[in-house]
Amino acid sequence: MGGSSSKESDKDAVKSGHINDEEVENLVYTSEQSSKVQLSISCENLVNMDKGNQGLSDPFVVVKARSSFDDPWVEIDRTEICSNTLNPNFVRLVTMFYHFEEIQYLKFEVYDADTSFSTASSKKLSLQKQDFQGSAECALALIVGGAGQSWTSDLYTYDSKNVKKTGGKITVRAEEVPSDTNKIAEISLEGKDMTANSKHLKGLEGFFFKLSRVTEGQKPILCYKSNVVPQVNRTVKWEMVSMSTSSLCAGDFYRPIMFQIFAYKRNGQHTLMGSAKGSLNDFLGGLKNMALEKISKQCVGSGTLVINDCKIKTKPTFLEYLAAGMEVGFHCAIDYTASNGHPSSPHSLHFISPNGENHYSSAIKDVGGVIEYYDTDKKFPVFGFGGRPVPRGPTEHCFPVNGNDSDPEVYGVSGILATYRESLSKIELSGPTLFAPVISNSYCLAQSEGESSDLSKQMYTILMILTDGQINDMGNTVDAIVAASEGPFSIIIVGVGDADFTCMNILDGDEKGLVDRNGKKWARDIVQFVPLNKFKNADTRLLAKEVLAEVPRQVVDYMTMKGILPGDKSLVPRGMSIRQVLDERQMSFKQWERENSVL
Repeated sequence: MGGSSSKESDKDAVKSGHINDEEVENLVYTSEQSSKVQLSISCENLVNMDKGNQGLSDPFVVVKARSSFDDPWVEIDRTEICSNTLNPNFVRLVTMFYHFEEIQYLKFEVYDADTSFSTASSKKLSLQKQDFQGSAECALALIVGGAGQSWTSDLYTYDSKNVKKTGGKITVRAEEVPSDTNKIAEISLEGKDMTANSKHLKGLEGFFFKLSRVTEGQKPILCYKSNVVPQVNRTVKWEMVSMSTSSLCAGDFYRPIMFQIFAYKRNGQHTLMGSAKGSLNDFLGGLKNMALEKISKQCVGSGTLVINDCKIKTKPTFLEYLAAGMEVGFHCAIDYTASNGHPSSPHSLHFISPNGENHYSSAIKDVGGVIEYYDTDKKFPVFGFGGRPVPRGPTEHCFPVNGNDSDPEVYGVSGILATYRESLSKIELSGPTLFAPVISNSYCLAQSEGESSDLSKQMYTILMILTDGQINDMGNTVDAIVAASEGPFSIIIVGVGDADFTCMNILDGDEKGLVDRNGKKWARDIVQFVPLNKFKNADTRLLAKEVLAEVPRQVVDYMTMKGILPGDKSLVPRGMSIRQVLDERQMSFKQWERENSVL
């Protein structure tokens, strides 16, 4: 060991890919998927509340939000007052964060300022003293996923018995706020002439580096660790660094970035060769060669760090793809193996409780309820596996739960729930548990539904597999997932019950990417596994938040991999008229709201 070298204990380091910090980077990257949006609001043909005063109304809008039907409405902002008009186009923008994995309910209340006011601000006005014009409700997903990222509704009044149109309409448009998290730094670099005393290089298998951003008077913040690469012809060629500028340098192009070069040892006792500093501004300005500095006596090596290229790119966002017409489809696969227990037994995972629920139905409602906003026709295939759809017939590993081989689709999440509940008295439980057939079949269907460079025809599909335990075709399943990673496809696995889910954690691939039996690596991470028991004593909506949080990143990764750019906003998807789109989406929301308020 000795005092002449710096040893970093890292026995879990690997020879390729990000080492150790990959989980941290994934968490940071996932958090960056929340986009900030601005809502612009306008109204038309409002009822004149000031007729007796020989003038027109002075309208303003109060915006409220909630995350479930059980939560109270919370005011988040107000527009300014537009004086003497029935067709206001409000200047004040309402800013909020958009989360794909949540249902964000919004309520827009329109008032006529009836008390005296000296400024256009409505912030201090008591709402009880103003004339109520009417309100409209929707989910944020309806706006950002709508044609032209716009939503229009009639205004209504509500009481315990009636819903009544009051006259006038409100239109809300969404636009994403640009963010530094969308700026990606791509740095190509290599090491030259990496040398040291032979005793420090004993057992050397290659070199890796760490990137840290320098902070004022504090320890540098580690933000990246490279793969391990051997030195060939006195040159170490690492993979290109590609990460957001917010993670690399907190968006500050002048902030120094520290490179630390290590000699990799299999025993985890890596040797610090030296370090170098430079900023993105330096690299963009042409800085190429940086000699390794011995910042302490512990640095034992020498060499040169060469910046071959540095570029800043703007990475498209999930919202931009939605705006261009992309839709998100939903497939559901349900485990009918005997290990679930007979549905008539209270101990069965398929047992329907007196409130009409079980773990399977809760997961379908919570996850599917989010996704269905993003699919225009709301037709979802529902597959079963490990059961006998024909009594005393053979076990099948991918069958339509509705019994229709030519059309396995049902309408909406309510249709999935109804079909599932009905199936429990018809489908015999059997086994074994095989995933590969249902993954392959779902992926083939997803490809046929819309793998296209034309985003108005692009459908990105999410398959949710609900299962109670271990699988019996691990090799075939990995092969199917690796093949599906090339397409517009993601897989969510929800573990139901208390079984051993070790295989599911392997399929999740967070610790080690999947490789099929021919040695082919998956193109990208498309699997997310979550055990339902993790949320046993928590709000069930947290399940949807966790399993869907990675979807925006997976969509963008697929589009980037295929070289598909968002393009212009799609005003009218799939040949529909704008009025059809607006009317259908509003009716769909009202239907969804009625159904889910009683489920």
